[in-house]
Amino acid sequence: MRTIGTLVEGGEIGDVELIECDYVHGLAPAAVAALTGDPAHWRGRITPTAYCTHTLSPVLDVTGAWPVEVTAHPVGTGERPMAVLMATRLSTGALALTRQTFLQGEPDSHWSWLSVRGTEGLAESLRAPGRDAWSVRLRNEPWAHGGSLRDEVRVPESLQLYGEAVDPMEAGTARVVEAFWRTVTEGAPPRVPVRAAVAASLVGVAGARSLAEGSRPVAVPDVAGW
Repeated sequence: MRTIGTLVEGGEIGDVELIECDYVHGLAPAAVAALTGDPAHWRGRITPTAYCTHTLSPVLDVTGAWPVEVTAHPVGTGERPMAVLMATRLSTGALALTRQTFLQGEPDSHWSWLSVRGTEGLAESLRAPGRDAWSVRLRNEPWAHGGSLRDEVRVPESLQLYGEAVDPMEAGTARVVEAFWRTVTEGAPPRVPVRAAVAASLVGVAGARSLAEGSRPVAVPDVAGW
C-alpha cells in the first residue's frame, strides 16, 4: 500500500478515478461455518459489512478522500452472506470497490490486494505468490508517458526497525505499533487519524443498512469536520 500511495502522491497515474481493495480469506466451508456459526464468537454476531476497516482504511489513506455514500451487495447464495462487495463514492468523486471476508483467491500479501486506476495510469498489487505479492505493477499508456508504453514492476524497500529487517508479512503491523509507540511517548501524530478511522468504521454501519434494505445507496455520516 505504501508503494502505491507514493505513486499516487507523486502524480504517476494522475487523478484517482477507481480504487479497489480486497481483504479476503480463502477458508474451507467447514472452517467458515466454525467461525461464523457460533453465536458466542464475535464473527457470529457482527454484520458482514462490519469488518470493512481493512479495505476502507487503505482506500482513504491512499486517496486522502472521505466516504460519502455506500451501496453494499451480498456475495453468495446463503441466507447470511459471508462476503460482501461495497461500492463507496468518495468525496473526490472517485469510486471505491471493496471486497471482504470469506472469498477464494486469498492473496499472499497479508490477505490484502489494492488497485488504483487514475486518469493517466494504473498502479496495483501483483497477484503473485510469495514475496512477489508485495510488489506493484505500474502502467502508463504511450499517450500518458512521453509516447512510450511504461509497464514495470516496483519492488518496495524492505522495512528496517532498530537495525533489523522486518518480514513483509509483519511490516504493516510493525509500522502501526511503531507509530503508536511514538504517539504515546513523543506526541507524534497517529499513523491513522481518529476521524479517518471513524469514517472507515461508519462505512460498515451504513453498509449494513444498505444490505438490510436491498442494497440501496446509504449516505455515510460526514465526520471530516467534527
